[in-house]
Amino acid sequence: MEYFRIHTKDIAYSTNQPRGIFVAIWKLVDAKIVTEGEATTYWQQRALF
Repeated sequence: MEYFRIHTKDIAYSTNQPRGIFVAIWKLVDAKIVTEGEATTYWQQRALF
């Protein structure tokens, strides 16, 4: 099985590795930086994976 991992330039302090796209966006949702509509879209898309 082959898969692709999309990550950001943001480095996780606990692993010293790049954060994956879902964790990076979750950090924005958690900090309430994104709009309510963007947060809803994030949760809908995350449910697919």
